[in-house]
Amino acid sequence: MLEIEIVETNIIDGGIEVFARAWRNGLQIGLGADGTVDIERFRFINPPVLVKDPNGNIERVYEFVTESGTETVSSFYREDPEEALLQSLSHSIEIVGLSGDNIIAGKIGNTTDTFYSSTDDGTIIRQTEATWAGARDGATGTVGQTNPEYAMGEYIVGSLYRVARFYVSFNTGPTIPDGSSISSATLSLYGFNAQGDGFSDSIHAVKSTLASAPSLATGDFDGVTFSSLASATIASIGSSAYTDFALSSTSGISDTGYSNYAFITGLDLNNTTPSPQGTRNYKYFYTFDETGSAQDPKLVVVHTSGGGSPTPLMMLMGMGS
Repeated sequence: MLEIEIVETNIIDGGIEVFARAWRNGLQIGLGADGTVDIERFRFINPPVLVKDPNGNIERVYEFVTESGTETVSSFYREDPEEALLQSLSHSIEIVGLSGDNIIAGKIGNTTDTFYSSTDDGTIIRQTEATWAGARDGATGTVGQTNPEYAMGEYIVGSLYRVARFYVSFNTGPTIPDGSSISSATLSLYGFNAQGDGFSDSIHAVKSTLASAPSLATGDFDGVTFSSLASATIASIGSSAYTDFALSSTSGISDTGYSNYAFITGLDLNNTTPSPQGTRNYKYFYTFDETGSAQDPKLVVVHTSGGGSPTPLMMLMGMGS
């Protein structure tokens, strides 16, 4: 069980800042890069404002393609910025939390930043190709920006091949100061309730290059690197929950502009032709919701603030949320 004490909250440019400490099953969680932080500064950029509620008055209708055809699913939300922030804070703490054995009482962390994706995230798909090479190695594709997307996936239908790559961009530059030392970064996608039958395949986070970030263009299809930064098997990716991809390299995090990533299947990554015919390998994920929900793609970055001074403890003591 996770318990959180919010010591202070502040409105900042583009979002909100929260100073907090946390406990899991009665034991305090160590925060910061080395687990020595008692009270961490969490910043949320472009934070969500909607939470799922079966009795909510905001309806979202999602359309997706299955083996049996096109289906629609409705979800209901309510506008509750405080609860949405608490859900996001809880998930971020679960991602970055460490053992509390090394906590230094009163130590204030520099920053754990949580970024939500831009309105232009989505899939670029190349389809109806007669060969696997024609689908995978093409330079252009068709841009789709619905919600949800088969956030990645390539599969074979009849004698035709398709490859779909899901792109996400986070505007990290204005928030992460130049010269910051980044210790970790985790990308998280929220699963939707549809997937293919190729459960032995995997999903990989890779760097991407966009011609005009964060906008997607047809020519961005080949703007991916085939070097996996993190992965999960399709069978292990749940629905109605986040899957966290802890990046093995933080070199793609920008302190000057957008941090751009893509999610692709293992067959795409390794250039393995899917077989037999009819094999489908994909998983749906939520994309950015125009009003902002607690299921949007997110990026959590732990870093020092480029030489900034920590907040004195006396400024925080006695203050509540």
